[in-house]
Amino acid sequence: MKLKSKLARVLMLVLLLAVSGMALGLVFAYPVSKVQLSEAAAIELDQAALAGKADPEQAVVTLTDLGEGWEAGNAALAQYGILGSKFCGDEVTIPTALSPVKSAVYSDPAGKATVVAQAVRLDRWQNAREYVSSVDRAVGGCDRFYTTGPEGRKLQRVLDSGAAKPIDDHVGRVYLAEDGSAAVAWSIMAVGDVVVAIEYFGPNRPPEGFLGELESKLLLRLAPDVFTSDSGSRSEGSTTTTAAPAPGATAPPTTVVEGGSADESGGGG
Repeated sequence: MKLKSKLARVLMLVLLLAVSGMALGLVFAYPVSKVQLSEAAAIELDQAALAGKADPEQAVVTLTDLGEGWEAGNAALAQYGILGSKFCGDEVTIPTALSPVKSAVYSDPAGKATVVAQAVRLDRWQNAREYVSSVDRAVGGCDRFYTTGPEGRKLQRVLDSGAAKPIDDHVGRVYLAEDGSAAVAWSIMAVGDVVVAIEYFGPNRPPEGFLGELESKLLLRLAPDVFTSDSGSRSEGSTTTTAAPAPGATAPPTTVVEGGSADESGGGG
């Protein structure tokens, strides 16, 4: 009887340890999974603190940002910039601006691609955020629509970019021509009271991570207290991959065109 009693106690102890081990595993696994999720989340900027500090001139992509193979493009193509264009047939008007729309155009002759970069300062940071939200709502309302761009009027399929958002106040899409002749990828984000836009035209979609790398370089310039080039965002509990020009590198002069966009663009119709 004593032997059976001891054996029963041993079995109970083994069972207790097993159950305790599983419980501890769940306890330790839970915070790890939460950290992984938070690291993939977009950064929520303190837009009020950044208002008036972000410079529209610094919010325009440069040749240094783009790297080898790119050159200054046809400035007339700035009219097809995404800001102020139509989205799924809806005209999303830019709120009251305190600066002209700054635009720069670049081309990649080898890849037959064009980038139109734009930035504008609005009267309030809340309006910059609302403009991004309005665009997001508009493009969420359709999967096909017509656009007018450098290649003429085309029926486009509207696709999610599939890329992670670097910040909360951000929207991006990919347009693929139904006839397979062209692709457009674009993103718009708000940093303080400045709205920033990047648009890529080409025969195919841009290389994976293309727009994200440009966005990261702009965020490094516009919100240096939040983002770093080597360790991601300084925001507690979240990180983001960022890329920056090499230390000591200087950007070449950029021709900035002041003005808005056409009613319909390669990014809107």
